[in-house]
Amino acid sequence: MAIIDYDDLILAYMKPLAKHRKAKCAYTCIYKKENLYFWQIKIIPYIKGQYTIIIGIKLWEYDEFLTSITHPDESQHFTDKMRYQGFFAMKPYTIIRRDIDAPIDLLTNVADTDKLQIWCEDVYHDAIDRIDTFIAEVENEYGGLNSFLIANADSDPIMAAFANIFAKNYDQAEILLNIAVQKGYIFNRCFGSVNRDLRDVLLDYCRAKQSSKEWTRNMVLGGQ
Repeated sequence: MAIIDYDDLILAYMKPLAKHRKAKCAYTCIYKKENLYFWQIKIIPYIKGQYTIIIGIKLWEYDEFLTSITHPDESQHFTDKMRYQGFFAMKPYTIIRRDIDAPIDLLTNVADTDKLQIWCEDVYHDAIDRIDTFIAEVENEYGGLNSFLIANADSDPIMAAFANIFAKNYDQAEILLNIAVQKGYIFNRCFGSVNRDLRDVLLDYCRAKQSSKEWTRNMVLGGQ
């Protein structure tokens, strides 16, 4: 047994596991574009000897779509790394978040490296199983992630609002954005030169699209 830097060692153990899936690692995050999706596994130090595991997923198209709303006059190329930590990237839907203990002696600050390696393997394979199961269920039951998010708005109204915008359901998106505020969800990103968060930008986008649809409808009716 030896005194170690847990985070560095966890990353060292995770890299060869991720390589088999052709995934990438950065710090203690594993991420990958897979077909239509971008998924990530975050292993975050919580308290000594305990880590928070967060498994997230989003459509690959979400990041460029969000940028087309927030910065319509700019083109944004996202690297994989930017998709999991970039300021302008869309947050993923959280499949699961859980706290788990690592095999570390809290009194001596010592870890059994053999046990820690097994722990990393268990955490990784459990996360991959959850991702594969989630994708299969979402595609079989809903036809894809965007439809799943729309149908399960209660679990994440922000993601559901964004999914509705992606599907051009602007009225429902505006309702969900307001529900998110009522439920205490925080929109913590600011855009432009004034203090505007993501909700402000998405609301403006929805209202502009609704006005455009109404104008088109009136033109059609007026021409009849």
